[in-house]
Amino acid sequence: MTADTQLTHTEIAAADFLSAAGTIPTNNANTCSLNDRWISPATFLEWAQRGFADADDYGLANTITYAKRAVCCRIDRLIRNYHLWRLHRTPFPAKIAALEDVGLGIPSVIQELIINPRNELEHDYIPADPDTARRSLDIARLFLTATDTTDAQEAIIVLSMNMLCSHGTKDGEQRVTFDGWSGGPMLFMDIFGEPQAAKIVDSEKGEVLYTKLADFTQRQAVQLAGILHSHYLNDNHGSSGTGRFFYTEIKRLAGF
Repeated sequence: MTADTQLTHTEIAAADFLSAAGTIPTNNANTCSLNDRWISPATFLEWAQRGFADADDYGLANTITYAKRAVCCRIDRLIRNYHLWRLHRTPFPAKIAALEDVGLGIPSVIQELIINPRNELEHDYIPADPDTARRSLDIARLFLTATDTTDAQEAIIVLSMNMLCSHGTKDGEQRVTFDGWSGGPMLFMDIFGEPQAAKIVDSEKGEVLYTKLADFTQRQAVQLAGILHSHYLNDNHGSSGTGRFFYTEIKRLAGF
């Protein structure tokens, strides 16, 4: 089933979008895994541990390198999960500061005791030190453990879903049905097509307000990420995960 009514689409300024998004309830979210094709931070940590077990210069260098890679991979996963794509190629201090502004604390020792030693190893050709390698490995392990729950929350695609729909498999193929609207506005992160945009879909008003993600300043992108993160701070929040196919298909069927 496709939507019977045509929704109007209106592009608005990022500041106006943030004001409107801040009024949407955050107790219910639909999520998606965006990093399932990446090598996992846990795998990089395992490689760091194997290097430390070898205990020679080669192994210790691998310990520092892969401990840094494990931590940076986790940070980049969080950056991606909160749609902070503009920060993907920026230095890690900027990424860490942005995540802290969102509400995700990253200890300062990550830069000091993991990222910096690897940079010295890579750019200054300083031999790996056993104590430095051990600290890198220990802190990487602690950091991954501390952020496992946050990482597992995946990327929020929808806040306050207002569509009546179903998603299943028939004859080996995914099927999505759209049965109408349940009322109230929802926030939809339209990231599976171009241009990527943040949308507020209000069926009662018959409108879609949207802002291209490229039009958010870095500060505004962090504010939007903070709105999404507030879902997980809600004591009675509920989340459900779905694949990319569902979001692209339901967008097509619902006409937004």
